Amino acid sequence: MFDEEEPPPSQGNSLEPIDELLVSKAEVERLWEHLRELAPEFRVALVLFEVEGMAYEEIAKIERVPLGTIRSRLARARQQLRARLTAAWGESSRRLGTSSALGPSQSGSPT
Repeated sequence: MFDEEEPPPSQGNSLEPIDELLVSKAEVERLWEHLRELAPEFRVALVLFEVEGMAYEEIAKIERVPLGTIRSRLARARQQLRARLTAAWGESSRRLGTSSALGPSQSGSPT
């Protein structure tokens, strides 16, 4: 009788192992550390757009700058964040002794 019952959906394999959750939390914390290193005008634009989901026009109005300035700030923020994350990835892979070929961007171009 009880053997035939399915477990409730919340008790299935939907939960991630605790070690994966901890890694994800650590990665998120590192990402926010790098975000905090950006200049305020870049950080604000990036967080409002990517995290808060605001439109360019809304951000421009909040920041009281032209729309093109927001687009420029977003491009520069992404570029700077990408550079910081790439550098951090290189540091951690050197400490762990892993190959740099396994880095976050595998463009296939020779280094």
